[in-house]
Amino acid sequence: MKRCATDDPRRWPTILLGLAALGLAAAGAWNWSLAPRRAAAREAAAPKLVAARDSARALAASRGLALRFDDARAELRFEAPRDCVEVYRVRVDEHFRDASVATFVGRDEEHSTWLLALAPRAGGRARGLAAVEGLLISLSSPDEHERRRQLWWSASAIGPAAPDFACRRRSWDPLEDALALGWPALPGRSARVGEAWQGAAVEGRCHETTCVDDQGRFPHDRPCRARAWREQLAGAGEGLALIRSDWDDGHDPERPEIGILTSRELVLDEGRPLHVRATVDHRWSGVRRELELERLDDCGARTLASEDDAPAVARIRARLSPP
Repeated sequence: MKRCATDDPRRWPTILLGLAALGLAAAGAWNWSLAPRRAAAREAAAPKLVAARDSARALAASRGLALRFDDARAELRFEAPRDCVEVYRVRVDEHFRDASVATFVGRDEEHSTWLLALAPRAGGRARGLAAVEGLLISLSSPDEHERRRQLWWSASAIGPAAPDFACRRRSWDPLEDALALGWPALPGRSARVGEAWQGAAVEGRCHETTCVDDQGRFPHDRPCRARAWREQLAGAGEGLALIRSDWDDGHDPERPEIGILTSRELVLDEGRPLHVRATVDHRWSGVRRELELERLDDCGARTLASEDDAPAVARIRARLSPP
């Protein structure tokens, strides 16, 4: 009778090494595939993401659109403007905590509406970047001068966008603010619903508020470095990606008189924003900013435009035609 290979004591080290390798492979599969998938599924069921999906569906329904977020994954890449001139409406509405805030900041509340148009720029694409022409005009102040800018587009980021949008209590450059509002940093790949990633860096004077203490002093033991945006995929379906974003300056959110809390919900449709809402709660100064961006063009299957928007869209398109 032949002896089984396992009866030979000299074969046991080889067998044990093989079993160990299989165990490591199984652990690797768990760590790199199954565990992240389960973690994302748990996050997808979190109340804040469920509320974000409900809010996005309700807003779309009020505009005559039915949005479904039934998929488990979404492609998170931007599409640069092509032959069709893209048009978006941007609204900024501020609310002061009380009458003394106007005296403190030296101005009244801002309530403004803008149109943003984007078109491909001569120069084409190079090394993954697309050249884009941007034009911003005011609808609420006809005497306001237009803002025109040469921009760049990639699958994961666009610019130049305001690096301090998350913490500012007013707009210094409405065009760069609009870009920071509607085009957050993306991973440039497919992602699971519930998955989170580090967003764009928050720069400029936002670093100052992170190291100020409760008394308004700057102690040396507190680091003066603002954290980046935190982005999370809240929903996916039919070419849609619902992204929830947040930023804060590190102070206690339970104390309403200090700190800055910023949040954003964005519906990305075929690589372009369909609707964006953001809130910047500047508690130090008592200024609460609410910003909104809506797609008005007919460059894709979905739009939030009404018949009343057609004349304004036609006017800005006439001033910014693709090459």
